[in-house]
Amino acid sequence: MKRIIECGLFMGMISVCGQSPSFADSLNPVKNMQADKHEPVTLVKDGKPLATVIINKSPKAFPEEQQLNELAAKEFIENVKLSTGAELPLLGDDKKIKGPLVLIGKSRYTDRLGINADELPAEGFTIKSFPNGIAIVGKNPSVREFQTIKDGQRGTLFGVYDFLERFMGIRWFYPGELGTVIPKKNDLVINLVHYVDFPKMQHRTMYPWQVKGFSQKIDFNLHSWHYRAGRSVPVIGCHSPLRMSVSADEKPECYQLESNGSRNPGIPCYGNPETVKIMIKDLEDYYNKGINSPWKTKTGGLWYPPTETTIYISPPDAMIECQCEYCKALTDSSADRLGRASRIIGTFLNKMATEIKKRWPEKQVFFLPYLNYTMPPQGMQFPDNVIVCICLMGGTANSKEIKTGQLHDALIEGWKKVTGKKILLWEYFCWPAEDTTLPFQYPHVIKNFYKKHDGSIIGSFINGGGTTPNLPGGQWASQHWTLYCWFRLMWNPDFDIDAACDEHAALMYGPAAKPMSEILKILTERWENIPWNSELNTHHVSPSMIHEVTMPADLAANLKKLLEEARTSVKENSIEKQRIDFFGKSLELFFEESDRYHGGNLPTLTIQKISNLPLIDGKLDDICWKETEKQSFKNALPNDPVPIKDRTDTWVQAVWNEKGIAFAFRMNEKEKTEYAAKRHGHDMDLWWDDCMEMFLDVEGKRTNYYHLIINLNSAVYDAYGFDKQWDAKNAQTVALADADGWNIEMFIPFSDFQSVPAPKVGAKWYANFIRNRPKNNGSHIGIPQYQRWSTLGSQRHNDFSAFGLLRFIE
Repeated sequence: MKRIIECGLFMGMISVCGQSPSFADSLNPVKNMQADKHEPVTLVKDGKPLATVIINKSPKAFPEEQQLNELAAKEFIENVKLSTGAELPLLGDDKKIKGPLVLIGKSRYTDRLGINADELPAEGFTIKSFPNGIAIVGKNPSVREFQTIKDGQRGTLFGVYDFLERFMGIRWFYPGELGTVIPKKNDLVINLVHYVDFPKMQHRTMYPWQVKGFSQKIDFNLHSWHYRAGRSVPVIGCHSPLRMSVSADEKPECYQLESNGSRNPGIPCYGNPETVKIMIKDLEDYYNKGINSPWKTKTGGLWYPPTETTIYISPPDAMIECQCEYCKALTDSSADRLGRASRIIGTFLNKMATEIKKRWPEKQVFFLPYLNYTMPPQGMQFPDNVIVCICLMGGTANSKEIKTGQLHDALIEGWKKVTGKKILLWEYFCWPAEDTTLPFQYPHVIKNFYKKHDGSIIGSFINGGGTTPNLPGGQWASQHWTLYCWFRLMWNPDFDIDAACDEHAALMYGPAAKPMSEILKILTERWENIPWNSELNTHHVSPSMIHEVTMPADLAANLKKLLEEARTSVKENSIEKQRIDFFGKSLELFFEESDRYHGGNLPTLTIQKISNLPLIDGKLDDICWKETEKQSFKNALPNDPVPIKDRTDTWVQAVWNEKGIAFAFRMNEKEKTEYAAKRHGHDMDLWWDDCMEMFLDVEGKRTNYYHLIINLNSAVYDAYGFDKQWDAKNAQTVALADADGWNIEMFIPFSDFQSVPAPKVGAKWYANFIRNRPKNNGSHIGIPQYQRWSTLGSQRHNDFSAFGLLRFIE
């Protein structure tokens, strides 16, 4: 980031110097073509309109073409007016017009001039000047292509946005007025120009775009198109079908056999050959009879149903862990956690794809490798109708680390090998953004990754979100710079990140460009270039990685100093100040997280040593519980109800001796008459019930934890991190309800913790406790309510940054 460009100078170069704007380093590179010789074309002079915008009034392609022509023209006219004050008139191509012309989309005028985008790839466009005018023409799909893909038709619109960026200097860095830069100009003069451009990736989408803290008036569709989001291949989907037409009561053998001997009615048994027959019949009934129940949601819509071109095969959002004889024979228990079920699902996919090809040879089978079937099954070759979209389970930002980068490389090359074709990616912006409030940036990681796999990737879907609900503006406030670059890189991985960053700081922050540029530089270089001192085994990063390696206390203090310098460099009510505050809030949340990690405001629960541990009966009537410290819970998320004392509140206590540790929890409940307590087995999905979750970092390193969940049935889920192989074998647990709420009493011997010896006086553990309080008695409908002992407002319960201290005392 060597160049800081002054905003006025930069804009002057475009409008005065006559330098071809198509060579701007801060925008995507384009292919320059031979331009016809003619005098410069003046569209606006002294704030007065001279040109007329022309669109095709009689489109012959797909019905939506007229709407798109009108939208592209509207966007052109509105943005030129915002910049120059001049409102250009709009007419159809059936009129004879004198004076300069702006031709938007294919029309009679462009036909006569021989200007078209017919030879370009989908979503491409050409921009060409001619005597007394400029043409912006996109590549439109055929009627059949549009009916099939339902997208890929915005080439002209993308051309308009490219023109507005290159010739007007407009930038859309993030949604809304704060993220938009529209320089003021009196004249709009076009010199000789002819260039074409098109996306190098055919799929460029994200969800969500809308976040809390933004006005509902913002059109996020428009902003996605400013970013050139789009696709010319079938849509990416997940977790479809939702169910089979045959229930678990009718055919229990076709549903996952759990370790406790029960059948899971929400997960098919993918090893049973009968499951293939049921799902193929469901497809036949859908195409032949219109029966859509396997894809119907509870609200009546359809979730990624089969289409003219695509059939989706994507298991539910859960591990595939069937214990039946079919599946056990295909399970690789020695494999990496991402490959233990790959042969189960791979065999099922192979059978399904083969049967689909027999019946519907024109359709492709979309498959989403995910969770413990992410790795490609070795030695298997899929039919040529299979297309895969790989979930990059390590998190794109973590590709900077050697192990994670090698994992993602192996996934891409492995799936390309077994399918014989390019692949799609499901990339997680939310990982590891959900682990820290640090607004780290990683555009070069993305660029290097895309360049490395050029020729292997069709495109990407970005799984957004992950930022703390406490941050107004969410992902746009914390990491809009990375997202802006991400979409530019999907369009063309040769995008010059550093030139764009310099321009971004100058345009957005004006007098504060220098300190804001330095902040972005630190956030980028520390993430991208500083390796961690331990390997990642999942997508999660630990607080020690963030606060001791990536951004230690002295660098956090420097960021705070630079932010203050930026704020004092601009006028109090200026738009630059508002932009600094918008991004600065994410830094302030990180400063709070950093202070807390390094010892400030960390909640501490003292654990009294006693001679005789309590009787574990759930009554909480032992003397020790009357004499030791109680600590109350808080609402976990900003939108969660605040606990009401003696009505909905929760508290925790703990005692210990040389044998182990005992916990007591009280959950007052005077607002609902029925609890969610549907699950009785070991290691089941207890988080859907009324329950207490415990995270115990007994090593005190904030890199891993023991995870226990107890529901009202005294059922227990226990794991070491995500590994359910660990059991608290000798623990005692009792849950007991009364008229005003319910209790949990639990004893865990220290010998059950495999990683450390028993603590001594003065020892410290990190921990957190969470009460899950479903609103609808365990139904998945509705938003659960959560309370935490310690919280920073993260969506994740296992947020290491929020863990408090357990201090062992005599």
